[in-house]
Amino acid sequence: MSAIVATGIGYSVKDVPLLSGVNFEVSSGELVAIAGPNGAGKTTLLRLLAGDIDPTAGSVVVDGAPTGELSPLELAGLRSYLGQERTAGIPFSVTDVVAMGGWMTGQGGAAVAAALDAMDLGTFADRVVGSLSSGEHTRVELARILVQDAPTLLLDEPLTALDVAHQEMVMGHLRREAQSGRAVVVALHELNVAAAYADRMLLLKDGGTVVAGSVDEVMQAETLSATYGYRMMTERVGGRLVVVPVEPA
Repeated sequence: MSAIVATGIGYSVKDVPLLSGVNFEVSSGELVAIAGPNGAGKTTLLRLLAGDIDPTAGSVVVDGAPTGELSPLELAGLRSYLGQERTAGIPFSVTDVVAMGGWMTGQGGAAVAAALDAMDLGTFADRVVGSLSSGEHTRVELARILVQDAPTLLLDEPLTALDVAHQEMVMGHLRREAQSGRAVVVALHELNVAAAYADRMLLLKDGGTVVAGSVDEVMQAETLSATYGYRMMTERVGGRLVVVPVEPA
């Protein structure tokens, strides 16, 4: 079942197009990665899918309803959205911040404890968020949206400042969330991570779609080289498809 369907969506600011003509669909039970160079339109696309902004062209439908017809409370029950803005400066404990994820959907202490454990934050529960490192704070934000317990997760660069072990931990958890029936959409700069965990990928450049499809269809050396302006090679290592940057195109 399709959780979100976007058809021909575009978004312009003062007649300057940031995104144009993009089609996107994610179904329950799959993880879709959005990739592309800086300025490709990944964040704009995620904000449109989340209903955070309205498209200036096309439509976004969440659970059968256009995003513009859904109230903030209705949207909160259908999707969790992790943007690039963080709450690092607020003087609250880790537990308090994570619990904020459940205030609109009624999730309580058990959900908070489970999310803290999932993001390896059990020993940080009473710490003030402002005392954490960037990577630790990223995990707090991830725990917060898990508590929201929406059927669709939309995450913009959720691996920011994470070490390799925690990158794998987070993506492994998101993979399991998809396997449990959630729809998961992740914008990533880490191509090798996307290739390892995604069911499908969407590659953007200059606000438009370069290619969408399976990981093998998207992760072609020629396609990636042309998109990023840097010559790349691909090979399989231990069963994983790996991208190796070679030299400027």
